[in-house]
Amino acid sequence: MSIFYFVGGASGSGKTSIMPYLKELLGNRMGVYDFDDIGVPQGADKKWRQASTEKWLQKLLTQSEDVCLLGQTVLGEILACPSARQIEEIYFCLLDVSDFERVQRLKKRNTYGTDKIC
Repeated sequence: MSIFYFVGGASGSGKTSIMPYLKELLGNRMGVYDFDDIGVPQGADKKWRQASTEKWLQKLLTQSEDVCLLGQTVLGEILACPSARQIEEIYFCLLDVSDFERVQRLKKRNTYGTDKIC
């Protein structure tokens, strides 16, 4: 059994920005993964995210090290996955940023409005 660390947050909260730093700090002690590396289809919805979360857990449980997964993960959905019972410990960090800053970041990368941000 392994220890899993999750870093979640809305689009533009900074998950991708902190990933290189986490890999540098933790890379020799644990695997650091990006949820979106599995490929996010056009129109991905809650049902897709829930199924993909289970697939990630199954994949990460095959690792012999502790792991950190960054992405638009939801703690309740992680805990609801059948594979969650095999995880020894789960830690979850939610990244947050002001709405103003998040909108500015999304506009800068040209994704503002794609998920109906007000």
